[in-house]
Amino acid sequence: MSKRYARLVLAVVLAFALAVGPAASAKTPDCSEPGCAHVAAIGTTHYDTVAEALADVPASASEPATVQLLKPTNESITIATGKSVVLDLNGQKLTDNGVDHTITNNGTLVIQGSGTVDCETHARGALVNYGTCTISGGTLTRSQEAGTEGNANGNSWYVVDNHGMLTVTGGKIFNTSTYSSLLRNLGTLNVNGGEFENGGIVIKNDEDSGNSKIGVLNMTAGTVKATSTNGQAVQNWATATIQGGTLTGQVIGWSYEGVSSTLTIKDGAINGNLFAVDFDGKGTDTASVKVEGGTVTGMVNTGAYSNGAIQVGAESNSSISLTGGVFTHSVDVFRSGLAEFRDPGKVLISLKGGTGIRVGDESSAAASVYFRRGDFIPDGFVAYYESLQDALDGAGKEADPETNYEGVVTALKTPEDGTVVVPDGAVLTVGDQEYGAGSYVVKSGALQKQEPVSETPATSTGRPNPSTGVRF
Repeated sequence: MSKRYARLVLAVVLAFALAVGPAASAKTPDCSEPGCAHVAAIGTTHYDTVAEALADVPASASEPATVQLLKPTNESITIATGKSVVLDLNGQKLTDNGVDHTITNNGTLVIQGSGTVDCETHARGALVNYGTCTISGGTLTRSQEAGTEGNANGNSWYVVDNHGMLTVTGGKIFNTSTYSSLLRNLGTLNVNGGEFENGGIVIKNDEDSGNSKIGVLNMTAGTVKATSTNGQAVQNWATATIQGGTLTGQVIGWSYEGVSSTLTIKDGAINGNLFAVDFDGKGTDTASVKVEGGTVTGMVNTGAYSNGAIQVGAESNSSISLTGGVFTHSVDVFRSGLAEFRDPGKVLISLKGGTGIRVGDESSAAASVYFRRGDFIPDGFVAYYESLQDALDGAGKEADPETNYEGVVTALKTPEDGTVVVPDGAVLTVGDQEYGAGSYVVKSGALQKQEPVSETPATSTGRPNPSTGVRF
């Protein structure tokens, strides 16, 4: 190249550089420009993208770096292994780039503040966690979710997919799908607060034993809500312990050939059915449900899944044991077979005349109830009540006079003074005495039937009332 030609090329390059100006920087330290166009910030340093801010976070730092959103942005971001980040949503919205999950975490991540993490793309989620993550604020969702029962309709997936350690203390995870679960857990999931809501399955505590992944769910607080009729607040295929919180929808422990599950309820409120179900109905593995406390408002039973539905009470290898808890289903449900799930040494004690049943110690019961048909006593169990009148009410409610099916109430303690009513279809036994339907006065442990008092009409004197003329 001649010197003259080289000078010409250099002149052109310099002219172009002067015309274009200096190259734009990915970050602006100490940005104080009001209404700047930057998307994210670490302290006073502003960045054009969240990814650029994350790239500036050093690995293995002693303290996490707080990356704050400044504006809504469409980015898919990754927290690298070894990095510790607090993502402050700051009232903004982070939406995926149309290709990848919105957030993929391989490091340590805290999501906090108000704002939204959204994913609009099929088969992608708002958060996929392989590291350690805490959600304390914000809303995670899939705003374009199209999944309906049995059909993804071109856009469906989990909002959150956890393979690491995920702790939820606040915020909300929300979707409307009856096709995809809201949250799939193949790692450890600690629910210590927050809101979870979906149409179908909310929390799927899953297993992938072929890849040595077994979900562990621990719940102490928070609300989990399935909005569809057959929705499952928790679908457990692995190991789950519920020690608090409120779950609306069915809570089901599942098993199938080669996979057993354990679900333990220690406290909390389940507003729905509690089942242990064998998926294929022929496996040798077991879905085990243990209830040690809490409240269940729906049915409690085992079953098998076949023909696209749960066959409640069908023969299976599933099991339920009750050593505590309050159950609001009436005695008939328990009489139909639940007694076999009872652990030795515990009894079912009914409260409020059969409208609520809890597991407790027989020593606190005032009366017991069993049912008979004539001289035949069907297989079943004895229900225990904490008050004599509640036992009588429960017996009368479950009795069927048309089939001569009556409830026999046995006083286990000396009846207190007052009045008791034995309803139709019930019989009361106190000591060696048996009492039929009627109202009884109790005094010093003895019962005296109250006979109806006949009212004799007053005899007319035949004298008229001076003011009305009516004879009386």
